[in-house]
Amino acid sequence: MKIPSLVRVPKYRRFNFEPRHYDPIKEDLKNRTELIEQQLKNQSSDSATKHRISEAFIRDKYRTGGKVNILQLALVFILSATFVGFLYIGFYAFFITGVIILLYVLFQLGTFKGITEMLNRKEEPEEETTAAKKIAAGQMREGQYFYRERTISKKGNYKLLLLVAATAVAAGYYLFALNGIMCLLLIFVLLIMFVKESSKG
Repeated sequence: MKIPSLVRVPKYRRFNFEPRHYDPIKEDLKNRTELIEQQLKNQSSDSATKHRISEAFIRDKYRTGGKVNILQLALVFILSATFVGFLYIGFYAFFITGVIILLYVLFQLGTFKGITEMLNRKEEPEEETTAAKKIAAGQMREGQYFYRERTISKKGNYKLLLLVAATAVAAGYYLFALNGIMCLLLIFVLLIMFVKESSKG
């Protein structure tokens, strides 16, 4: 029911109440049809790229879900095995689990690969001749190649020393029941080995 008025009010200032019914299925259908029409017409490549990126994220989410589930199962298995080991052998189960986790981290960091490369390191004449060619061509200064190799090996040795010392101390102290003096002696031997290796590099 309209209330009569003597003054004419503009349309945008009038109070017009039009009831609306929101249908989510209809709205979704409308959005999908608009998206399909836009893809068919290829109106804008940017929106298509955004849509492909969002689809790739969704696919990657479902693809990596299996890896997450495997890691969760492995974590549950490790924790339950640690608990069962604690019931049978006591606190040594926690130390064994810690050493296993530390070894896994070392494998993931590629430390054992670095150890094998360091033990099997030989002079490579091909690389030296390549460096000599670059020095002759003026692309590299003399000594730059060898200095770079030496600094890389020293950085790797620092990381290697830290990880090997942590593994040796944990394994020696907890698994073989060595006392603190033996652990310090082991770290001292590792330091001597590291200094010798650094002086070689």
